[in-house]
Order: sequence, then C-alpha cells, then structure tokens
Amino acid sequence: QEETVADQQIKAIASAYGGIDKAMKTNEKSVKGVKQEYTEMTAIIDAMNYAGNNYAVTSADVAQGLSKFASVAKASGAEAYQAMSYVVGANETVQNASKVGTAMKTIISRMDGLQASAKDGSIYTNKTALALKTIAGINILDDNKQLKDFNDLITEVGEKWTSLGKNEKIALAEAIAGKNQLNVFQAMMDNWQTVLQYQGEYKEGFMVGSAEVENARFIDSLEGRIVQL
Repeated sequence: QEETVADQQIKAIASAYGGIDKAMKTNEKSVKGVKQEYTEMTAIIDAMNYAGNNYAVTSADVAQGLSKFASVAKASGAEAYQAMSYVVGANETVQNASKVGTAMKTIISRMDGLQASAKDGSIYTNKTALALKTIAGINILDDNKQLKDFNDLITEVGEKWTSLGKNEKIALAEAIAGKNQLNVFQAMMDNWQTVLQYQGEYKEGFMVGSAEVENARFIDSLEGRIVQL
C-alpha cells in the first residue's frame, strides 16, 4: 500500500517522540479510572482527529503543522499533545498549518534562551530571555538554575499575556518569534484559552477512541510496511 503524505507526517511525529517501534508498542493507559490497552500511535491519531472534530482546524492541519517541529518540541520537553495544542491554538486564526509549524520551530528555539560564548564557553541568556524577564517578569530558569520545559514557560507567558499592554505585547512577541513569525505567536497567545482547553481535554481522556477507523487503517498499513522491510 502506497504511503500517503499524512502517513509520512504521522511517522515523522512518532519518530520524534521515541521512534516507530515505541509508538506501536501496546501500553496500559488509565482513562477516567479505567485501564485499557493503548499505543502511543493511537493516542497521536486520536488527538489529531479530536482536534478536527472539535476545533476550527482539520486533523490534517495538526499533522502538517506538528511534523515541522516535532523534534524540536520533544527536545524542549513538550509532550506530543501539548505540541498539538499550540498548532490548534494558532491555526484557528492563522489557517496555514505549514506556516504555524515553521513558526513554532522558531519560537521554541528562541525561547530556549541560552547561548554559549565563543570566547570562553560560558553560558549566557539571549535577547528573548531578557525580554521575558524585563517585560513579563518571567525567568527561563527554574529554582535549580535549569532551563524550564517549553510548555511550562509558554504557559507562564499565556497567563501574563492579557495583563500586558499593546506595546509590551508587540515587543515581547517580536523578541520571542521574530518579525516574520510574530503574527503566529500573537494568534496563539490571543487564543491561549483554547490551547489550555485542548490540553485539559486530552488529560481528561476525552480524545480516546475518537479516530477508531483511522487508527485501524493507518496502523494496519504501517505494520504491513514494517513487516515488509
């Protein structure tokens, strides 16, 4: 069976989050207090399908957007469902999943906030970290002086966003996303409650089983291709 673009995107996401073998492995998952067999691949497809059914995006939008920054998101500490929530939040307004995915790659990389000196190798904070601290009072480091996970950091920004003035929002958005990706970041921040809602629904187990037919088609075809290799 020929591999579709959607298959390739989902495989790229699964590969970023531990690899295909890990994604296909059956685990026991507790959903609303009931334990059941579930694979990470199924969870990914369920979450995409749920977004398409309940938000102003399509499941294809989520797959396309996340496939562009899945590796960066994983490295930043963001879970797959959290990364999907950023696509949902931004793309409801932007309506260009490829642009959102590219922007999120830039945003996460810039919010890393740490750089090494070429002279002596010492670590120092970048312009983005300075703007977060100065404009929003947010420190990119935790109490142990370690870089915070991206989802924790962006959640702090989301909590502060509505209290910032117009000029502060523009300056912070430019520092975090750059001029070319500024509108995507602002769209996500202005729609932050949707991001939180999606994450909450995932944690509550609302997405389990939302794509049963799609799961069977994709997983069967993917397993078939793996066996052929």
